Amino acid sequence: MATPNTPPKKTKGVKAVTPTGRISYPVLFTPKLKYQKTDEFEYSVELIWPPKTDFTEFNSKVDLALAEVFGMDKTKWPKNISRPLTDQEIQIEKLQAKGQDASMFTPGAMYARFKTNAANGNKPIVCDAQGDDIFDSAKVYGGGWGRVSCQLKVNLIAGKDPVTKRDTQSIYVTPYLQGLQWMKDGDAFGGGAKSASEMFGPVND
Repeated sequence: MATPNTPPKKTKGVKAVTPTGRISYPVLFTPKLKYQKTDEFEYSVELIWPPKTDFTEFNSKVDLALAEVFGMDKTKWPKNISRPLTDQEIQIEKLQAKGQDASMFTPGAMYARFKTNAANGNKPIVCDAQGDDIFDSAKVYGGGWGRVSCQLKVNLIAGKDPVTKRDTQSIYVTPYLQGLQWMKDGDAFGGGAKSASEMFGPVND
C-alpha cells in the first residue's frame, strides 16, 4: 500500500457516471491545445451542478479509486488529496480575479472539469438521452444539460514548497473523460446563437 511519501502504484482506475449537470466549455468533437502546451491536444468538458445535487454514488466511486491505491482504511489515507468536485465559490473567485464572467456559477454548488489526451485516438463518445450517437457539434452547447462517463485515477504531482524549498507532492483524483450523454436543452450561456428571424426581424416592403 502507498503512503504519503511514496508514489501511488499503477492502477486501472474506477469507472463513474456523474449526476446530470449543466454543460460548460464542451470540447468534444475537435481537440484543442492543452493549457501551456504547444504540441499536446485534449478533449474536455465542464459540468456545473445546482445546489443539493446528490453526489453519493459518484463520491463512493472516488473513494474506491483512492482505496485501490491507499487501502480501505480511510484513517491511513493522506490528507492532501484533491478530489474532482470543486465548490463553485472557488471558481467564482478565480474568474472574478481575472475579470471574467462568473454568473453561471452558484456559491455552495459544485463544479468539475473532465479531460482526456487526444493522443492514441482517445476521442470521447457523445450521445443523446436515448443513447444514439451525436456527430454534430452544434447540438452540444454550453448551458445544455448532460452527464459524463469518466475513469477516476489517482495521480501524484511532485513539486517544491516556494517558502521552505522542501520537496512536496500533491495527490489528485483525476476524472478522465470517456463520454458525454446529452440529456436535455437549456438556456445557452451567453444567450446562445440567434436565428435569422430574431437577428434581422421581418422586412417591410
